[in-house]
Amino acid sequence: MPNAFKRTAAYIGYRLKLWNLGYALFRIRDGKPMLVVFTFHRVTDSERSREYYMYYERGIDYRIFELQLDAIAAYFAFVDLDQFVDIIKGRNKPKRHTALLTFDDADSEFVEYAQPLLHRRRIPSVMFAPTDFIESANRFWHLRVSNVVRKLEPGHWEKMRCQTETLPTQIKDIIMRDFPSDEAKKRRLALDLNHAFDLENIKDVMRTIENWETIVGGDFLLGIKCLTWEQLRNLSMDGVHIESHSASHGKLAQCHGRELREELENSKKILEREVGRTVKAISYPGGSYNEAVMEAAREAGYMVGFTTENGFCRYPLDDPDVYRLPRYSLYGDTTAEIHYALGALAVNGILGRRV
Repeated sequence: MPNAFKRTAAYIGYRLKLWNLGYALFRIRDGKPMLVVFTFHRVTDSERSREYYMYYERGIDYRIFELQLDAIAAYFAFVDLDQFVDIIKGRNKPKRHTALLTFDDADSEFVEYAQPLLHRRRIPSVMFAPTDFIESANRFWHLRVSNVVRKLEPGHWEKMRCQTETLPTQIKDIIMRDFPSDEAKKRRLALDLNHAFDLENIKDVMRTIENWETIVGGDFLLGIKCLTWEQLRNLSMDGVHIESHSASHGKLAQCHGRELREELENSKKILEREVGRTVKAISYPGGSYNEAVMEAAREAGYMVGFTTENGFCRYPLDDPDVYRLPRYSLYGDTTAEIHYALGALAVNGILGRRV
């Protein structure tokens, strides 16, 4: 919630159950129930993650996640991936507003904090796993940037500033700032670097990060890692569909030809071999996709593809629209705020606006 007015509106709307009216009006306007894919990443304990720099690293506290599950359940029926695909493909029609829960990146803390809450409520979900990161020393590049910043000393900073010749202008400008002398400045630096790197070619990003790790030392201090194959298999038997998040977690829109095909085909084959279930869906890392990526996903045998674009799903759909499905990132730290966010989803749907 950005301001006090919206906090007040959230509370009033929740107490008066105005959002129920919004969902009723959406169904009248659209002629059918709403279909929403909710997207999450890390569910954790805020007491353990509060010192992390980036929002991704800090994640969602499991107590807030529990409030979110209860709020979603007030408006939606939960479905698994197979049921969702049947709706999208027009093979089945939902009787109620319907939700699919998805989790990107296969974070290891899912088994401790998220799955027990889902299991208790018998809520199915989808876990998108990047295969190159399962049981390996690989770490996501944005975590590696934060790790470098956390370890920075003045001597490291000077060496980094002496090696800016090949850096893009925006990143060079950030590195030429004064040394971040306290945690607040390091937090700001990590945020700015991650935002700047996200605009660059992933291969250039990786070369820069590797160079910086040579300067500060390559040991990884954050403790954030992916699930193991055994954990993924156990989750698969407990109502979680294990699906693809590509192999390298790179920007798929920057891949071409054989490289793109291998990202999609290899991750699918490895997941099917290790988990023992058919892989039907892919979530594009960082929301990076284009027409070529969608076509490669179709050729690799995926039935649906998920983006990071915010919104609800229209249905039924045909190719290529089944490979650019939107999802909704839920926000709010209190019951009233979470219901407000869900109410905003319905209201924007009624008005025909993008969420």
